[in-house]
Parts: sequence; structure tokens; C-alpha cells
Amino acid sequence: MPSTFRSDVRTQLHAYNTAFKAANPTMVLAVFKARHGSLTPPCLYIAGLSEPSIVHDSGLRQRRMAPQVALVERLVDAEETGDLMDDLVDAYLDYLTANPHLTAYTVIAPVSTADIELDFRGTIYSATVVTIRADIQEGRN
Repeated sequence: MPSTFRSDVRTQLHAYNTAFKAANPTMVLAVFKARHGSLTPPCLYIAGLSEPSIVHDSGLRQRRMAPQVALVERLVDAEETGDLMDDLVDAYLDYLTANPHLTAYTVIAPVSTADIELDFRGTIYSATVVTIRADIQEGRN
């Protein structure tokens, strides 16, 4: 039976992001499973599911995923955008830290952030990409 680790991580991250939005309705207006065709800041989307480490031995495969979630803030003046972005990032990191179980077999933890300027169709948005660690060990036949 093939692994469903990647789709499980995307589905559960989307569920996390949706729950975060519900808990913080004034901070986040929209949540997407991937970069969407139109942005509705402030919003969150799953930016990627990189796997920087996959290790095999005789009967086991260990996969370390580094999914990224983009937090995008609306356009306001630079100082206000910075304050809103800082508050959103801190709240999101606190939420992930307080709720570490992504699935029954995966524990997640935020490991880094990177502030970026997101150019979306010629409009520049303030954004922060949060990299998360998700690990799984799978038995292989």
C-alpha cells in the first residue's frame, strides 16, 4: 500500500490553518491549501512540502518534511504592516507550538521563519514563510 504522508500533511496543515483562522477571525480572512489565484490578505497558504531528508535501511524509511506556510498581510502603511505581521507570526507560532500533533503518527514543530516581499501580479505584499518540521517512520516490505 502506498504512503499518503504528503497528502496527509497537506490536508492536516490546511485543517490547522483553518482552526487557527477560526480562533483568530480578525487576524486571518482566508486559508488555502496552496497558493491561490487571488489573494485575500490577511491569509495563509501552504507554500510547499519539501522533504530535505529521506533515510532508508533494511525495513524502514524515515522521512523528514519541511512544509512551508506563507502568512500574507494586507497592504497598509509600512509601520502598521510590520506590527500586524509580527502579531500574526507570533500568534501562528504559538498555535503550532500548543498543538503539535499533525496526525496520529506525526508531530510538527515550527523551526524557522523568513520575512519576504511577495510579488503577486505586480502588487507587493508583506509575507512571512514559516517552515515546519514533520517526521514519519514507515515500515517497508
